[in-house]
Amino acid sequence: MRLGIVTNLTSPTTDYYRSVNPFMRLRSQMVNLHITYLNPETVKWYDFYDVDVILFQRPNGDGMLSMIAEAKKMGKKIILDHDDLLHEVNAANPASAHFGKTQVKESVEKAFKYADYIIVSTPYLKEFYKQFFEESKIIVIPNAIDFQVTPLCPVSPDKLEAKIKRVLWRGSMTHIEDLKTVDTFWHYVSSRKDTEVAFIGIPEWLGKTLYPNVKVIPWNNSLFQYFELIKNSAAHYAVFPLTNDNFNQSKSNNFAMEMLVTGCIPYAPKEITEFNVPGVRLYEGSDDLSGQFEKALEKDGDYFNHLQAGRKWLLTERNLLTVNNKRKQVLKGI
Repeated sequence: MRLGIVTNLTSPTTDYYRSVNPFMRLRSQMVNLHITYLNPETVKWYDFYDVDVILFQRPNGDGMLSMIAEAKKMGKKIILDHDDLLHEVNAANPASAHFGKTQVKESVEKAFKYADYIIVSTPYLKEFYKQFFEESKIIVIPNAIDFQVTPLCPVSPDKLEAKIKRVLWRGSMTHIEDLKTVDTFWHYVSSRKDTEVAFIGIPEWLGKTLYPNVKVIPWNNSLFQYFELIKNSAAHYAVFPLTNDNFNQSKSNNFAMEMLVTGCIPYAPKEITEFNVPGVRLYEGSDDLSGQFEKALEKDGDYFNHLQAGRKWLLTERNLLTVNNKRKQVLKGI
């Protein structure tokens, strides 16, 4: 089978978790799978013509819709992959100006008419998008960890003996509203003498304006450098606040998985379903989070038990080689 993957030039993280890396790894699991990567800015008709199946990620806009329609006219099988609720990008996200346009939403819906299969990252997305497509051909394939790229980091038994505990957050400008949902917590935890709090991904001036005691690490480097950075940070705890809305309910729990791999305990809001998994500590609001941290920083007897439970869940439920069986199922069924 010859598979063409239309890459996402603006989001290498999406390529890594949803298309390029998972299907590259699938080549070792599936006989006679050949992959061609297609640049959406330079792809020609003959590039589409030379493959059997074409995967489009987050297809939106008339340009992408035209590509999908043309490929379908050639008789190609079409797979669409969605990992975000493009119909309900929240207003605080800079991308909402684009995705909020009626014609963009309509282009997402029209693309479904040409698809043979839809792959989504969460059950929430399947529930939403089944109004546009046959439910039996929408398959949930969660994001997963490629342990060949990011193996579980060794964790020292005396990790908690450190006098200064490191607390981590990573995100971008799209998460500022999320960050502020636990505003009092950030002021509390960053003012303690026994903690060091670091934010990765937002401009330094903004981070320092919001929380003067937080170390800010702007980020514009590669995904693999990011993996190296969080591994080397050896954080004790990580926090990922989110607003409770449809967009965030549909999101994957990449943050929690990445932190568990590095040997760090993640915290996330209880109401976001995807984070209700082993190893993740759930909180209900800023005060509850501050209270949990106060106790944990005094004595955290469950730290290694929770970390072990989370890593066991990763190995059994979010191992890319296992999750890839669902991608194999899609390709064989098409």
